Amino acid sequence: YPLHRLVYQFGRGHVISGNPQDKTPRIRQFIIDYANAFKSEANGDNVIVYMNESYVNTRHALNGTWYDATTPIGNKVIRGTGKRARLIIVHAMTQHGLLHHTHREGATRVQKTPEMIWTAGKANGDYHKNMDSVTFLLWLDKYLFPTLQLLFSKKMILVLDNASYHNARGPDYIDPNKKMNKSEVIEKLLLYNIHNVEVEREGKVRMDSSTYNKRGGSKAPTLSELRTALANHSQNIGYIVSTDYLDEKQ
Repeated sequence: YPLHRLVYQFGRGHVISGNPQDKTPRIRQFIIDYANAFKSEANGDNVIVYMNESYVNTRHALNGTWYDATTPIGNKVIRGTGKRARLIIVHAMTQHGLLHHTHREGATRVQKTPEMIWTAGKANGDYHKNMDSVTFLLWLDKYLFPTLQLLFSKKMILVLDNASYHNARGPDYIDPNKKMNKSEVIEKLLLYNIHNVEVEREGKVRMDSSTYNKRGGSKAPTLSELRTALANHSQNIGYIVSTDYLDEKQ
């Protein structure tokens, strides 16, 4: 009551972005890319494919339904209690409708399609948790790509809703912001067929660097070493440079 007297109202909060201006450039770029994709599809260079995931419980029933009022059962829907198992559905479509390919002309129920349905481990909670990057990559490799190759011989532009599992990385991806232990580093190097690596302690590099940078330091490089290092570096980057000016400075 005191809050009402202070002209406050109780209601559901509407959550807005703390930094809406950060989204503006990304939204603008998305609209530009989307328009370019439509132009490219109209020219016959590619095909735009839309995909999404959804779910249904085996005992789902609509609150409203069509029924025959002349029958004894009328609008009574017979079903048990509980939702039962949850089925996850993944499919894709183009401007022509759901994506599918019939293998034989006139054949029934014989077709290649990107449709994938499986029973989820849990029948409650957010259905997005029933999907992961491994399943998504499996769907791309075993369902979407084979169907698309039977229908189109052109580039595909896949439109996603940017769920977390849509950002899956391959096994050779190295996250620059993630610290890796020795076994993880070795595993990544082996993926690139790198078997011999010279390892030097970071502390030693810093110590030598400070010694080299010290004016007149005992480990400062000689003129000959400087000339050789400069020539090697220039050769590596494809730039020819004369080191005669080093002799003048000697």
